[in-house]
Amino acid sequence: NYPKNKKNQGTAAPAAEPAPPTRTINADCIKGSDDLGNYYNTQAELAQHQAINRDEWYATNKDWWLQNGGGGYGGSTDEEAMVGDGGGEEDGVEGLAFLDRLIL
Repeated sequence: NYPKNKKNQGTAAPAAEPAPPTRTINADCIKGSDDLGNYYNTQAELAQHQAINRDEWYATNKDWWLQNGGGGYGGSTDEEAMVGDGGGEEDGVEGLAFLDRLIL
């Protein structure tokens, strides 16, 4: 119930917020290869590969970061251990193109 306006003896309901656009995720169009050259025909295929190998990968990663007292690449801080920081802008453009293909 809205208060009556003296001028027109009624008040319109407030305008509803427009609904956000609906986006459809089309995972079937996502395909490609990983850094080891393994090719995945779908996102589901990649997810299955990750699920199968998860525990082994986590154990290997943990061992690698503990080498030489920690730091992975021999660095003692995150900054010292970072590698491949060049090309960040290109990575960003590629990542946005990937999301554009995933989210229609």
